[in-house]
Amino acid sequence: MSSFYEQEIETILSKLYVSSCSCMYRYYNLHDVSLFFRLLRQHGHCISADVFNNFKGKDGRFRRNLRQDIRGLVELYEAGQLSVEGEHILDEAASFSSHLLRECLPEMDNNLSRMITGKLRHPYHKTVARLTRKDFLQDFEGINGWGKTLRELAVMDLRKGQSVFQGELVQVSNLSLQRVELTKSIAFVYLIDDIFDVVGTLDELTIFTEAEQALLDTTNAIGLEIYKMHGHYPIDSLKTSWASLCNAFPSGSKMVSLWGFANSRQVFGERKAASFKRAALNGARMVPLMYGYDDNQRLPVLEEYVKFFLFNRSTQDHHHIKEE
Repeated sequence: MSSFYEQEIETILSKLYVSSCSCMYRYYNLHDVSLFFRLLRQHGHCISADVFNNFKGKDGRFRRNLRQDIRGLVELYEAGQLSVEGEHILDEAASFSSHLLRECLPEMDNNLSRMITGKLRHPYHKTVARLTRKDFLQDFEGINGWGKTLRELAVMDLRKGQSVFQGELVQVSNLSLQRVELTKSIAFVYLIDDIFDVVGTLDELTIFTEAEQALLDTTNAIGLEIYKMHGHYPIDSLKTSWASLCNAFPSGSKMVSLWGFANSRQVFGERKAASFKRAALNGARMVPLMYGYDDNQRLPVLEEYVKFFLFNRSTQDHHHIKEE
């Protein structure tokens, strides 16, 4: 729901950042420090991860007695997702908190276990915010006061979005030709991607790239259809796009993770480019959603979200939203 209050949130966080100092953190508990750190860094403020040293023992490791602080461990795990390249303390924080939370799962009641499992699978910083709406509504069910008001606002926004999505779905049948041609391109991308990720050595991939570029005539059919409909024959630009895509895969195969780099750009990059950085991060957040195949080559998480946003009847009743 933060999108409704972006200006207010930024104003408050900026004031907190200006008034804060490193010495103040020693007086706060793990939950408060972790939450404060995450919110500031998430909004582009440069705050040192050294604040977490206060929760380490003489051996330089996070203290095991933090196991009793479930809320604190959850926020520590969330904060750990914002590590930049070489920031080992946050990598350690994420690993430590994840291990203890999983260790505690059998001891939790069903609601708390569900919430913690969801946090571990989909940490806030690496998840598209709108896709957390279902969990948000479940977590706030039965709460009175400001929580109830916020939940009602969330349901109103969800119903509005559902109406838009359903309207867009009706238009899909009018785009049958475009869907067929796009499916061909997507299938080709998956073929290339799977070969680069699973099969080829670096030398083999180089040869494969050259071979694939020689086969770009498969796009002629797409170009011809565009010519018939719009009088423009885009084969040159299509070939260039395919070549660029193929040339990009070898670089991608060497990259284990770019989250550290992305986080560093968010914190240390140009603040005026905040909108672009948010868009880039949302693109990265979509990757696990689009590639989260199960053993049957299906995308169960994506299917769940689509059903929820398009067809969930419980969104019609903001007093009772339950898990399907």
